[in-house]
Amino acid sequence: MRKRKSGTPFEIAVMDIQKLIDPNSIVSHDEKIIDKYGHPRQFDVVIRGELGGRKLLGVIECKDWKAKVDLPVVDAFITKMRDINANFGMIFSNSGFTSRAIEKCVENDIGVKSLLQNDTLSTKVKIMYHVYMKCYDWRNFKVRMFGTGSANWDPETTINDMFINGQNLLEWFQHHLDSMPNLEIEGPYEKEVKFSSPQVVQARGHSVVVERLVFMATRVMQLKHTDTDIKGDGIFDWGENSMSFPENWTIEMRVPDDPSQWEDYDGPIREGFDIRFGVTAIQYNKEHPPLKIEEL
Repeated sequence: MRKRKSGTPFEIAVMDIQKLIDPNSIVSHDEKIIDKYGHPRQFDVVIRGELGGRKLLGVIECKDWKAKVDLPVVDAFITKMRDINANFGMIFSNSGFTSRAIEKCVENDIGVKSLLQNDTLSTKVKIMYHVYMKCYDWRNFKVRMFGTGSANWDPETTINDMFINGQNLLEWFQHHLDSMPNLEIEGPYEKEVKFSSPQVVQARGHSVVVERLVFMATRVMQLKHTDTDIKGDGIFDWGENSMSFPENWTIEMRVPDDPSQWEDYDGPIREGFDIRFGVTAIQYNKEHPPLKIEEL
């Protein structure tokens, strides 16, 4: 019985992904091809396909090692590949490549790639992406009251102290802001509410009759950033610093959902993901929507 190589599961995973990316090709595993000198040469994965009616032969070397692939592996693979007149070649490493190995591969049009898998236990290499977040925050909540007659009012009163029919005005305004479309607006915002009949606003033991209210707040944006690793069934290209995935692919990217865990950032946005995430300055009870003040 033939002894199973330690890297076989990794090689089969590479083969399966290649089949998904190019379903019209014929992909085989652990195949020997006779070179121009009449010697059998073993390849971990062999790809046969066509381009413009011309048959193409591609070969892949798979290294499921703890260490990065270095120059000797690249030199040996280039020689072996040329001896069978392969049209293209790729080296897959589960632990990445040294910089000089990448340079040699790029010079010789050899793909340097790593397999991305959902099973993190079988993937040593982590592909890190820099992720940006536009964090929108509502601040400076205020309200103006318009009515008739005089009012005895505590000058320290804020919108958080004010109620209509037992409903806190800040909670109503916060609910209104939260239900707005996720627009990328910044700066001052106003919302006017006109009542069909005068309403009594109560605060700190005082009350005043109003006919309309104008709510005000300011929306500010803070750019933040963090790093995250990518998981998914696909391939990362070290030479191009890019990823490719089969049709109907999915990827998993974990990022902190608490904006306080992200770092503030004021520089240019580099290539990567741009995530827009809105937060509000004051929390309210979302399970019990506030009274519809605008319908009073």
